[in-house]
Amino acid sequence: MSDSCADNEIKYSSPKQFVDLPKKYLYRQRAHCNPLSDSFIQYPANPQYVNWFKRYPDDCESDGPFELNTSEFPEEYTVPIDYGKAPKVTMLDVGCGYGGLLVYLSELYPEKLALGMEIRDKVTNYVGKRIVSLRQQKPGHYLNISVVRTNSMKFLPNYIGKSQLEKMFFCFPDPHFKRSNWRRRIINYSLLSLYAYVLKKGGRLYLGVSVNLNLFLVTDVYDLYTWMENALEEHPLFESLPSSEKEKDECYINFDKETEEGKKNSSNQVTIYKEVYYRK
Repeated sequence: MSDSCADNEIKYSSPKQFVDLPKKYLYRQRAHCNPLSDSFIQYPANPQYVNWFKRYPDDCESDGPFELNTSEFPEEYTVPIDYGKAPKVTMLDVGCGYGGLLVYLSELYPEKLALGMEIRDKVTNYVGKRIVSLRQQKPGHYLNISVVRTNSMKFLPNYIGKSQLEKMFFCFPDPHFKRSNWRRRIINYSLLSLYAYVLKKGGRLYLGVSVNLNLFLVTDVYDLYTWMENALEEHPLFESLPSSEKEKDECYINFDKETEEGKKNSSNQVTIYKEVYYRK
């Protein structure tokens, strides 16, 4: 099946053409890939070359081509925008999969903007079509979420500015079990410094709805969990959130249950380990 998943669907050039939710089975793609390989993914020079106005429109009837930075829906990063007036993403789902968490965040935080980053081409197409379909089915809703195909390990600062994010989510990341592949893990000591760069800081930072700035971490593989936990514990810019604060936060309680992988694990009675750290 081609990357365009065009076997049973027409080509879309405008968001207005989406009506029904896309069928997930048409967008299946292997779960693992090498994030360090050259994949010729386009990327902007910096965040002001991304048309954030188009990604977060005022209404679901916005004109213009549908852009996801995929082969089917390419995105141009050649013209800078008025970045000072542009909508600003404050929540980021890294490796967003099929978009379940994005939909949840849209409903939980309707006044905040969330972005999903996904490296797989067909999966990104699915999430983009899902978002537009939801917008059309419920006008005025889901305008605060978007998705882009990119390699966050390489191009995160090309989309997100310094101290911009309030929340980052890493749900069920690729474990890369072989020691020789540990450098491919999305949570490692060197990348944590990059995540600290894009996360806001100030005062007592903990998991919350407004000023609390967080890094969520979930995995169903305990060895990977402890490995990533150790990396976070050793990093000087992250601190584990106290249990008393975790219990107060609805997002922390539920976020692992809202992804497709989390729902599958829940139905299969798989133990899930999760933690939250705050940016010092």
